This record gives sequence, C-alpha cells and structure tokens, in this order.
Amino acid sequence: QETRHWDAPSGTTLAGRVKEGSMDYRYFPEPDIPPLAIPREWVEEIRRGMSELPQQARERLHAAGLSGYDAWVLVDDRERLAYYEAVVAAGAPAKPAANWVNGDLAALLKNASLTFGSCPLPSEHLAELIGLLETNKINTKAAKQVLVAAYDGGGAPSAIVEQRGLGQISDTGAVRAMVEKVIAENPDEVSAYRNGKQAILKFFVGQVMKASRGKADPRLVNELARELLDGDKGA
Repeated sequence: QETRHWDAPSGTTLAGRVKEGSMDYRYFPEPDIPPLAIPREWVEEIRRGMSELPQQARERLHAAGLSGYDAWVLVDDRERLAYYEAVVAAGAPAKPAANWVNGDLAALLKNASLTFGSCPLPSEHLAELIGLLETNKINTKAAKQVLVAAYDGGGAPSAIVEQRGLGQISDTGAVRAMVEKVIAENPDEVSAYRNGKQAILKFFVGQVMKASRGKADPRLVNELARELLDGDKGA
C-alpha cells in the first residue's frame, strides 16, 4: 500500500508515497474481465525470450576481466556494447578491446559527432589492430596512427602497417646492435649510470628509439639496455 522507488546501486527499494488502503486507489471489480490463469510454462517461455538485463551484462563483463567502470560505460550504450562484443568475437582480448573502444575509438567518434551504430571502422579491423599490438608487431604509438588511418578508410590495419613501414623491430639481435651502438657513442652517460644514476637509463632508451624512428620494441630496448649497462660494470 505504498509507492516504492528502485535504487539500482544498492539493489533495494525505498519507501516513497504511502496510501491508506484500496479505496485510495479506487479499486473495484471489473465485470468484463474474467479471472486469468497464466500457465507457468508461458511465464518461463517469456523469461527465456527476454534480452539480457543491464546488471546481468555488467556482471558478465566484470567476470570477463573488465573493471567496474569499463562495464558501466559499455552497458550504458547499447550500440557501444554491441560493437565491443563484435570486436571480442573477432578475436580481441576483453580488456584491450574495452580500452580501445572506450578510449581512442570513442574519441574519434565523438569528434565526428557519430555513434557506435554508425562507426566507419569495422569491428574486425579494430580486432586486427589489437592483435598486431598484442603480438608486438607494432608499438602503441604506431597503433594509434594505424587506428586513425583505418578509421578514415585506409583499409585493413596489417596493410596500413606494411604500406607505411610502421612494423615494430622486435628482433633481439637487431635491437641489441642498436643499443650497443648508442652505449658506445655515449661514454659519459655510461659512466654516470654505472656510478649510480639509474635514471639515465631513460636516455639510452630514448636514443635507441630515436635511432630506430620509434620502431624498436620499447620493452626490449629497456631490457637490453639495462642488461648491457649492468653486465659490464666491472669492465
């Protein structure tokens, strides 16, 4: 005998407006409507045909490894959620897919006043881009360039990478040679590093990235620079 409000975050109802009894609602029997007996099977059939509820979708996404924030952002926009799920279905890992959909791609669409329902970038192309990044075939900087090019109709990400020479150098031997060259050319910085100025490691990484025009795998550059600088301390 009261109106209650649903509070989604807490999953509870709160008292709203209270009424004294049925007379306040002007209840009276309807002579033209007989009593209805609804079969339980019909109820279950309707239940099975219902679409996924928002809370169910958020719980499913959270179980897949997404943060509460990512899940809320995706579920809040049905077209965005559908696009995201198409990217995952095309082979992209859940978390990286959410990062790109909610981040860089959402920004491109916003700038163009478009929605995910009219996104010019095919979901399989975003999945391919994420795959190139996850397998270290391109780095994050290159991935952002490829995203814009693919969004603008440049074709498949792998073709863009090849056409523009954006592939990442991940060959250990090639990267080691570049690191060794930078170390040999900067003896003063080497001495400073070996005397305790560990922050100078960033200088060596930066020089290698500059020499490789941003194509070297930053993780590998960092690893090899530290290994080579630490390995010869006693020399």
